Amino acid sequence: MIICENVNKCFDTQVVIKSFSYRFKDNGFYLLFGESGSGKTTLLNILSGFTPFESGKIYINGNSFLGKVDRSIIEKDIDYITQDTFFVEFLTVFDNLRMILDDENKINEILSAFGLADKSKQFPTTLSGGEKQRLAIARSILGSKKILFLDEPTASLDGDNKIIIFELLAKLKKDILIICTSHDAEARNYADEIIVFDKIHETCESSQPPQKKKPISFYMKYWFKSNRRNRKSEILFGIFMTIAIILCALTDIPQNKLDSNIEYVYKVNMCRLDTSDTTPELYNKLCKAKGISEVVFLYGKNLPQISSNPDSLMQSSPDYETGGYVLPYNKSSFKLSNRIKYGTYFTDTNQIILTYNMAISLMPDSPQKLIGQTITKNYYGTDEIKFEIVGIMDKLNDIEQKYLDAMEMYDDNTWFINSKFTQQYIYDEKFNSNGNRSYILYFDSYREMKDFYQDYNETGTLILGLTSIKELDVFITMFQVFLPMSFLIAIFTILFYINLIKTEIAYNNKFISVFDYSGYPVNKVINCFVRINLIRLLKICSICAVISFGITFIINYLNQKFVFINFQIFTYNIGILSAFILSIIIISAIFMNVILRRLKFMGWYENIINQRDLI
Repeated sequence: MIICENVNKCFDTQVVIKSFSYRFKDNGFYLLFGESGSGKTTLLNILSGFTPFESGKIYINGNSFLGKVDRSIIEKDIDYITQDTFFVEFLTVFDNLRMILDDENKINEILSAFGLADKSKQFPTTLSGGEKQRLAIARSILGSKKILFLDEPTASLDGDNKIIIFELLAKLKKDILIICTSHDAEARNYADEIIVFDKIHETCESSQPPQKKKPISFYMKYWFKSNRRNRKSEILFGIFMTIAIILCALTDIPQNKLDSNIEYVYKVNMCRLDTSDTTPELYNKLCKAKGISEVVFLYGKNLPQISSNPDSLMQSSPDYETGGYVLPYNKSSFKLSNRIKYGTYFTDTNQIILTYNMAISLMPDSPQKLIGQTITKNYYGTDEIKFEIVGIMDKLNDIEQKYLDAMEMYDDNTWFINSKFTQQYIYDEKFNSNGNRSYILYFDSYREMKDFYQDYNETGTLILGLTSIKELDVFITMFQVFLPMSFLIAIFTILFYINLIKTEIAYNNKFISVFDYSGYPVNKVINCFVRINLIRLLKICSICAVISFGITFIINYLNQKFVFINFQIFTYNIGILSAFILSIIIISAIFMNVILRRLKFMGWYENIINQRDLI
């Protein structure tokens, strides 16, 4: 038996149930009839212990309740069935009932009584709406429930199935108490008593103090974590996002791609200075300049001009060495110092390093035996000098050769001397080529070299190596081809995410109604949903960016090691990547607010009804 005495319920300041009093018998079919939003479902939720009430008293099976019905006391006798039935979908109809009572005969008897005997081995997903309702009622009866609450059990059913359900309830009412909400006129034909509900247009102030509530975000995060369908969609979205970011790394501005290749792949860190200032003071000043790690005085470039006139003081065929390249004495300044195949880098003045080709020409079978041996050379202004062979360069690939190209050096049949040896010529002002001197300035980094180049305003001309290489045309083509492709992928990614959000909201916005029903303002619920969604999106983008960076880094590394393509394939333009990700987040935020805007002005019950129509 259920007795209600002056039960009142308000949501915020809106009266939903006012002074409701009624005595329900132990059995019978009671119909709560009325339009949407009149308080029918609210009364069921109060009686079921889901929702508290402001004032009045409720008695259920001899137990009295103030403020809220205690579910733990009544749940053994009461079952609440909505039109949205729920079952374990991976269990058969029979096993769903066996979870309630492990009695095969009783289960088969119930299934037969409810017209479901031939469905026992099927899964709940294969049942029609009417069959699911009958199965839910059968489950209640099997569990020996004495009170049955039904909220709009036939709202989504056709005419024939409605009658089947109502006739079934009419048979059961002799043994149990049935309280059913409906706005279907057909239900009136089967009810023992009809309680009419009308909307109440009054406001009230709750006599109870505000209840402490967890913030919306505390609950909302579980919705995102528990939605498996979301995870699959997120993975698919993440794949598109990763592809788009990789394309962004592939589609860089040509000049930026060139600079990136020069800095990170070819590792160029030097430029040449041609100047008419032949004084040692300039050299000393350059050595102290910011960012310069070493100043190399070039031997071959600065040799005094050799005249073709036989009567000239300088003979056309000099008796001193004119070949050999000059490398910095500092190992850290020369970016290919790790490409010494045999021996070491320079450790003293009178030492040389051979190119791979020269070493092979001198000793084809075992070039490593050349280490420690000496070669006699006669350089300008010196007697014969015995140079110790301390190292042999490995054979360079096309990418490494670019570094030598920047210094106008070549991996041919030659050798390298060091800058410590050529320092002796700096203090001879006559040691110049037509009144000009050339230095190679080595910097700690490519960026410092570029800064020095832009700020240099003293005597002389700075010449950058690799400012225009044939790959620049390739970069321009890549930019023209892959930029539109990256935009298409970006647009597709944004549309996919928007559609994902739209689908989520269309089929899952019932949770907004639950929050609204529980007293949380809809505006705050939606704002929280948008905020958490954007955080989720930012998290996905971050993960995709890391994955994309990992993939592109590995490809770049393998390419640099084995040289599949003669330049760095992927470069990273932070501006393009940031703009791309930011545009996705902004557009997503706008569309989420647009999609959810109509829900801001919709009550929880109206939203539930819309959901039913959608289903």
